[in-house]
Amino acid sequence: MVLNKIALAAAAVISTAPAMAQVTSVTQLRDVQPTEWSYQAISNLITNYGCIAGYPSGVFKPGQAATRAELAALTNACLDNITQFYTEADARTAAALRAEFSREIAATNSRVSALELAAARKSQGVGNYLGAAVLLNQQGVEGNGYDATRTIAGATIQGRYAVKTFANQNAVSVRPYVNFVGDPTGQIGAGGGTLLTYDWSLARASSGVSRLNLYTGVGYQVPFVNNTLSNFQSAVGEKGQAVFAVGAESRLTSTLTAFADVKFPTTNAANSYGVEDGSYSPVYSLGLGFKF
Repeated sequence: MVLNKIALAAAAVISTAPAMAQVTSVTQLRDVQPTEWSYQAISNLITNYGCIAGYPSGVFKPGQAATRAELAALTNACLDNITQFYTEADARTAAALRAEFSREIAATNSRVSALELAAARKSQGVGNYLGAAVLLNQQGVEGNGYDATRTIAGATIQGRYAVKTFANQNAVSVRPYVNFVGDPTGQIGAGGGTLLTYDWSLARASSGVSRLNLYTGVGYQVPFVNNTLSNFQSAVGEKGQAVFAVGAESRLTSTLTAFADVKFPTTNAANSYGVEDGSYSPVYSLGLGFKF
């Protein structure tokens, strides 16, 4: 009934507009070319449902704005023609197909939802990443003409992989890292380890994934290369040791995450070299991660 009222109103308005001519093929419309973005849609409406009409001059004017009356008349014509192709038998066939393939449809919907969530987590959230950071640490012992408390700079390669994400977007993550340090005399040091952290979500994106985390955790670190005159304090250390950490990470773009943390070794690397009252030095890192 509502559609009939719309059709009558549309007919009353269109009666004052140029007469429209029914077409049976898109080729009858001179101004609708295959290069038009709407070409296929117009062709389908004509071929499948016969609900497109052109002007007597053989044009459709696809770039011209449509009036509300023209839109109403077009919609009504399409609905009228579509109902001709939909019978009670068609309805029974559609219902049978839906029942037969319900499991496959549900599985497909589930996979699509999982893919959408994964894409949202990567583009809108903190995500998993591998990145590089600037490292600050004390030298640890007097050597090579430098004081034990001299601040040295280095680099860290660090990653994050969430092994379990909860409904509230808190997560358990594994964070491998490698530290590199050096001094002006050419002495180098390298060490690394892995952290297991619990990540608290502090803010979420529109999709519900976390875009800002605070994390704390514990891990183990071992030295790869060191020098007794430089030591490089906690960034490398003399031997394997447990490490505690606290940090934060935030989504910057769809591909970048910023992270910063402080690692606290459980042994004083300066004292391990025989220095009396050697200063304790946490390791500070600030960097960018590329999401994967």
